[in-house]
Amino acid sequence: MKKNIFFLIIPALALMVSCNDIKVKFGECKTFTRSSSADTTDPEYDCIRYSYDAATEVLKITHINTAFNCCITDVKIDISKDDSIISISESEKMANGPCDCSCLYDLDYSIESVKKGTYTIKVIEPYLSGNDEALEFEVDLGKLPEGTICKKRSMYPWVL
Repeated sequence: MKKNIFFLIIPALALMVSCNDIKVKFGECKTFTRSSSADTTDPEYDCIRYSYDAATEVLKITHINTAFNCCITDVKIDISKDDSIISISESEKMANGPCDCSCLYDLDYSIESVKKGTYTIKVIEPYLSGNDEALEFEVDLGKLPEGTICKKRSMYPWVL
């Protein structure tokens, strides 16, 4: 009898903490030129810009200069919320396999049902080098409902 209860509890917990089917907007592979005014964030920086609406409990995320393969057809975002930790896992989809290059992209997506409070936000990126610090930060959404956090990167495609 104990085994049956255990197997019923685990799937129920997974449903409570996991959020999938996040709609992601992303553009083309970014190009950086000295005269370009569109790209205002230095390509050596990987940034999260966030804004929180307490009335709707929606946390909007813009991930600036995230790295993916040049031949992506879609981006998948998996969100897990566990008390005060929000983990964001980003992954790429390709129709015909990877190309022999990587690019920087900007992503826009929203996380719903986020209560006002203090959270540690962790972003799991597929191309992050072990030498670079992960995009992870703590924020009190009640006191600081919007902001930008950046980490300098030392490897391709952030640094050519």
